[in-house]
Amino acid sequence: MTTMCFIPTGIGKLAVQLKQKRKILFMVVLLSCRSFAQEKKEAIPQRDVALPSQEAVQEKTETPLPKIDLPEFVITGQEQISAPTVKKESFDEEKIYSPEKPVAGSRKLFIGSEFEPKQSKSFVPQPQPLNGKVFAGIGFYTTPVLDGWFGQHDQMNSYMLNGYYQQSNGYVPNGDWWKGGFGTQGKYVMPDSSTFLPYMQISGTMQYDRDAYKAFASPSPNRLRDLSYFHTSLGLGSRYALPYRSLNGFDYTGVVGFSRYSAKDSIISAERDFFLSGTASTQFGEFVLRGQMDYRITSYDVAAPPPLSYQTGQWFVLRLDGRTMLLSNLQVNFSLRQYLYRGAVGAAAGRLFPQVDVQYFLLEGISAFVQFSPAVQRNTLAGTVQKNKYITFSSPMAHTDIPVEIATGMEAKLAERWTAAGKFRYRLMNNYQTFLDSNDAKLWEVLYLSGVRSTVFDVSIAYRSDDRTTIKAYLKTMREEQKDSSHSMPYVPALSFGTVAYHAFEMGLNVEVTAEYIGSRYTNFASTHKNAAYVYTGIKVDMLLFDRIRAYGELGNALSQKYYLWNGYQERTLYLMLGASYSW
Repeated sequence: MTTMCFIPTGIGKLAVQLKQKRKILFMVVLLSCRSFAQEKKEAIPQRDVALPSQEAVQEKTETPLPKIDLPEFVITGQEQISAPTVKKESFDEEKIYSPEKPVAGSRKLFIGSEFEPKQSKSFVPQPQPLNGKVFAGIGFYTTPVLDGWFGQHDQMNSYMLNGYYQQSNGYVPNGDWWKGGFGTQGKYVMPDSSTFLPYMQISGTMQYDRDAYKAFASPSPNRLRDLSYFHTSLGLGSRYALPYRSLNGFDYTGVVGFSRYSAKDSIISAERDFFLSGTASTQFGEFVLRGQMDYRITSYDVAAPPPLSYQTGQWFVLRLDGRTMLLSNLQVNFSLRQYLYRGAVGAAAGRLFPQVDVQYFLLEGISAFVQFSPAVQRNTLAGTVQKNKYITFSSPMAHTDIPVEIATGMEAKLAERWTAAGKFRYRLMNNYQTFLDSNDAKLWEVLYLSGVRSTVFDVSIAYRSDDRTTIKAYLKTMREEQKDSSHSMPYVPALSFGTVAYHAFEMGLNVEVTAEYIGSRYTNFASTHKNAAYVYTGIKVDMLLFDRIRAYGELGNALSQKYYLWNGYQERTLYLMLGASYSW
C-alpha cells in the first residue's frame, strides 16, 4: 500500500507540466506498478561483490533499467571496481524487442572454490561471427576437460546449446571428482503480433548440472557428495508503442519457471523453487520508471536436526525503480522495495526499504557517487554450498536482513590511458550467514548472527595502452565483526591485492598473467587460529594455430603454494593443463 501511495505524488508533478495528458500518464504509471517484475535472486544492487564467503549467488535474469553504474570486472574470484572512461548514458529511444545473439556464458560449477582465480578461456573475441566452438584439454592428475556450444541467430530467432564435462583423479587421496552438464536457451519474435503485443518475444531456458566430490579431510573421506541442479523457465516480452512523443513506449515481460537443487551425502537434501516474475517500464522524457514483482515459493526435503522443523519458504518482492537527471551532470536513481519473506526456519517477516543512488559528474571522465541501499538478501541451499562445499547439507536456510548499507566512491580517467576507481562501503546485517566447524569434524554448520558490521574499502587502477595491452591492479581491505565483539568473522581475509596483465602479440599469441595475495583468515570465532596468507600466481596462453584452431595452456598456482581455504582441506598445488579449441 505504501508503494501505491508513493507513485501518484510524483505523477502529479508531471501532470502539471503535461496538462491535458494527466489522465494518460496516470494510467501508464499505474499499469507499470501493477505489472509483474523480474527480480534478482538477491535483491541487493551493488557495484561490487564482497568476498564470496559473505555473498550469496546471484542470478541476473531481469530486463535492466537504464542507469549509470560503476562497471565491474572479475579478478581472481572477486569482483572489483573497474575504471573505464566515465560518460553519461544516452537514453535508448528504440527498445523494440529482438533476439540477442547467443553467446556462451558461465556455467554453474558447484565444486570449484569461490576463492580460486576466475579467468576466461577466450581472451579476445573472434573476428568472425561464431556459430559454435568445442574445446578439449588434459591436465595434471589425469584431468580431462571437454566444453562446447552451438548457436544460431537471425532477425526472428536465436538459440544456443552447450555442454561440458570434467573429471580428475585428485591431487590428494580421496580427492577425485567429476562434474558435467548441458543446457539450452532460445528466443523467438512473433512476426504477426497484435497492437497490444507488438514484436512479442518468447524465450525459454533449460539447464542441468551435476557435480560429485569427496570431503577428503572429514571422518568419512570415501563418502561421495553428489550435487545436481535443474532449471527451466519460459518468458514473454513485448512493448506497447504509445502514440505520444513524450513517452518512450511501455515495455513489459513475464517469466515463469521451476528449479530443483539436491545435495546428497549420507542423506539427500533437496530444495525446489517455483517462481513467477515480471517487469514493466516506461520513460517520460528524461524520467525512467519501472515496476517489478518477484514471487517464489520454496519447498525443502531435509532431515532437519532437532529441534528444528523445516517449513515452506516464501519470497515476495515488489519494487518501484526510477531514474532522472536533476541537472545536466547530476543523476538520481531511486527505488522503493517491499519485501515479504520466510526462510526454511524462522517466522515470516516484512521490510519496506527506500533506496537512493546519486551520481555527480564532476568533469569529463570524473564522477562521484553516494548510495543508500538497504535490502534483504535471499539465501539458498545452492548458493550456500557454492560458498562452502563442505557444509552439512541439512543446514537451515534463512534470509539476511541488511537495514543499513551506505557506499560512496569515485572513478576517474587520469590520463588518456589511465583510469582509477575507489569505493567505501558500510553494512549492518542481521541473520548474517557464517560457518562453524563443531568438534573439528571438517563439516561446517551454518549459523546466523545478528548485529554484524562490515566495512570494505576497494581501490583499483587500470592501464590500457591499446587493444593489445591491459594491466589492472587492485587492493581490498575488509573487516566483519559482531556488535560488542572485537573478534573478526571467520574466513574473512582482512587484506587482498593483486594484478592481472594481458597482452596480445601480432603473431596471434595471447598471454594473461595473474598474481594475487590473500591475507590470513581466522578459522574460529575466538580468533585464536588462522589459515596462513598465500600468494596465487597463474599464466594462461592462447595461440592461433590454423584458421579455426587455437591452442590453449594454463599454469595454475605457478609457485606451488601450499594453502588452505577451509581448515584441513589443502588446495591444489602446481597445475598444468593443455588443450585446443575449434570454432566455426
